[in-house]
Amino acid sequence: MSKKIEIYVACHKPSELPKNNLFCPIHVGAAKSKIVMPGLLRDDDGDNISEKNPQYCELTAQYWAWKHSDADYIGLCHYRRYLSFTDERFENFTADNRRQVLVKVLNPDTEEKYGLLDESQMKYLITSNDILVGEAQDLTKVSTPFGLQDNVLKHWQAHDMALINIDDLNKMFSIIERDHPDFYNSMKEYMNGKFFYGFNTFVMKREFFLELCDLEFDILSKLEQVVDISHYNQQLSRIYGFMGEIIFSAYVYHIHKTRRNVKIKECQVLYFDKTDPLTHIKPKFLDAMNVVVDLENVPSFLLYPFLNQFISNINKNINYELIILAEKISPQYKKYFKNLMNDFENVNTSILETDYYYSYIEDMYGEITNAAHIFLPWILPNFEKCLYLRWNTFIESDLLVLYNQDLQENPIAAVKDVFHQGMLNTFYHDEKNYCEENLHIENIFDFVNDNVLLMDLEKMRRMDFSYVAQQVSGATTKNDKKPVDIQLFNMIYQGYITFLPQNFNNLIVSNSPVKFFIQEAPLELTSELKKTADEAIIHRYDRDMPWVVDDDTDINFFIRYWKIVNQSELAPIFNNHNIFRSRQNASTVIHGLIDKIFPKGTQRRERVKNMFPRSGLVYKTLQKFIKGF
Repeated sequence: MSKKIEIYVACHKPSELPKNNLFCPIHVGAAKSKIVMPGLLRDDDGDNISEKNPQYCELTAQYWAWKHSDADYIGLCHYRRYLSFTDERFENFTADNRRQVLVKVLNPDTEEKYGLLDESQMKYLITSNDILVGEAQDLTKVSTPFGLQDNVLKHWQAHDMALINIDDLNKMFSIIERDHPDFYNSMKEYMNGKFFYGFNTFVMKREFFLELCDLEFDILSKLEQVVDISHYNQQLSRIYGFMGEIIFSAYVYHIHKTRRNVKIKECQVLYFDKTDPLTHIKPKFLDAMNVVVDLENVPSFLLYPFLNQFISNINKNINYELIILAEKISPQYKKYFKNLMNDFENVNTSILETDYYYSYIEDMYGEITNAAHIFLPWILPNFEKCLYLRWNTFIESDLLVLYNQDLQENPIAAVKDVFHQGMLNTFYHDEKNYCEENLHIENIFDFVNDNVLLMDLEKMRRMDFSYVAQQVSGATTKNDKKPVDIQLFNMIYQGYITFLPQNFNNLIVSNSPVKFFIQEAPLELTSELKKTADEAIIHRYDRDMPWVVDDDTDINFFIRYWKIVNQSELAPIFNNHNIFRSRQNASTVIHGLIDKIFPKGTQRRERVKNMFPRSGLVYKTLQKFIKGF
């Protein structure tokens, strides 16, 4: 006869969940929650302690199962922690020495990889044992606020007023000694050992689950009567969740010690870092111009000049889907940018954080360089076409003329990169050799700039995503030198690009190095750059453009940029950042000068260090001077 198995997944917020009938997602703390999660069980139905969730944590789900489940095997896990049910061993552990397997994203691919979708394998493993628990942690290797400790007891005592109050722990021991003396003897031995079964994550045959709950909730209910938590902070208030974790772990030890015939299996614990359900952006308008602006790897406020120019050139006769990409962006900036666009009924603004996608790709395929435009067809599966722009592009006129350019059977259109072609065309061959020999870029004179891209996303999706991800990961990891995203883009999509005139992505001269490499580019490109400067539809500027100025800087563009910035509420943020960058540059120059006069490792430098020690007045004064620059 088939055994009934129920593994309760404690969730306090919406999460990705494995599509597996053995898992029973349950909304914990539902009694006081401000959200509703359709399709999930609720821990406030029937006999429950839902209101105590801030103190009991996931144990409110365990209590509910104790009172309501009739399953033959009952388990508990969390929305981000699961037991691994595969025979495969994984070595990608978290850095905290708690023997957790770190999985960056919870989604169907990783669920399958780590055995959370194989019901038959799970049933076999569960019914072949009496108790399944997470792999024991050696707590002598796990740090505490007071360093490493010798045993489980000292480990918890070292978290006094960080996770628990020692007085509460001692009160619990007194209750156990008085009311459960047999268990107390096992617990004393256990607390003097070094291994710990943490996280309240397990699957047990019904008889052991009921026995654990009878013991655990009896102890905790009595502890509640003698503990005052009225002045505890949020972490200390989770007292019964932590105490329950200790009781559960000691119970497993007690069973192992007193009933040798019970089959206990240790499974690896999976820790999923990102568990939010993935929702793909859908267009509001069916006939819109889709504009994607990439804000990755820079402070969020730098998007303002782009949005200002975008607003100035909105065509009132068409609809726009404006999609802002950022690896991370604060709620304040999300609100600020959306408010800027609220007055335009023909613009639908969406903000998409991309860190989920990078984490997923790295978990499945290996390390990559974060480059949203390479993976954009799959990040935006509901869009057929888009105009991709970086944050450091300056829109000068209606984008419609660019959006309607003929792609000529290719999936991408872009402008040849006058700066990088100059860099690849100098007497200094390292960059050229790297691109040709390591990245296998066949023609450096077809090298395009990736700040402005017209993309047929539907056609690009015909490429195999796995191939693209593997190529990016391979190029990122196989050499000492890591490629930058523009090199990766040209590597992946070479041969699939229609070349556009320079006026669609005209480079601003921002400093002497930029000017030098432009002069090294093929004459045809530099001539076109000059001719199209005044008729540019989009200008792009180097990321250092607003902060670093020399005699070769396009001063007219610089003035325009700061005029726009200084008219906004964000001007103080820009100006503070400008001061910070100036200090950084000054510090770099001064330290470089010191290294040049007193090279590292020389006797001259050692003599100066002896003459002016770090603790001395001269050294401290010099440091203040550098910091104040």
